[in-house]
Amino acid sequence: REGRLLRPTLRSLDAAIDVVRHEHGDVQVIVVCDKADEQTLAQARSWAEARQSTGVTASTIEVSLGESGAARNAGADVAEGVFVAFVDGDDLVSERFLADAVSLLSREDVPTVMHPETVLSFGARSLLWHVDSARASDIDYRDLLRHNLWPSCGVMRRTTARTHPYLSFPPEDGFGPEDWIWNIATTAAGVVHDTVPDSLFFYRVRGNGGVNDRHSGSLLPPFDLPALLDDLQALLQPV
Repeated sequence: REGRLLRPTLRSLDAAIDVVRHEHGDVQVIVVCDKADEQTLAQARSWAEARQSTGVTASTIEVSLGESGAARNAGADVAEGVFVAFVDGDDLVSERFLADAVSLLSREDVPTVMHPETVLSFGARSLLWHVDSARASDIDYRDLLRHNLWPSCGVMRRTTARTHPYLSFPPEDGFGPEDWIWNIATTAAGVVHDTVPDSLFFYRVRGNGGVNDRHSGSLLPPFDLPALLDDLQALLQPV
């Protein structure tokens, strides 16, 4: 039920795409419509059709998964590019975030996810979130267990997204949220979570019905704690 909230998201994506095309080449956009209502489907289809005349490859896929992690996996499964970026349907992307993330990832030789350095929450709640890089901060495993350290908006190589798919946790199952456990699991698997310097991302907070409401009573599922400890220790070792 993104409806008209999808419009500003897609407008911000247009601006970010223009920078990526100018600096890095072709862009493919896949709008994953998960249990979308007719108004949301109409917005997504209209935008994708209009992009065809601009040279941007844009399409919509319709799924009935009811869960953000599974929907992201569905998009990654059909993506054809070298890099994959995940953006939720009611968030706003700053103009340079995607292009700068791709520039940094192009120089990486280890699996890495690039997050925005600052997230500005707006709507039902206003909050400025400075996102810590796993490389630049003394992150302890307890930090990862107490707090979800990295937002779901991230850019990575497609191989990283496919090697480490999100686990699917319908809220009624009592586990989640999916991005928190994904951050823990990928860190334990050796994936580095880094930030794009001077980047900004805008996260819309809804008064009700958002993912935080749905997972307010959820528990994190089992994960590989020894692997998490080993990877964080290796990451923080001086070179």
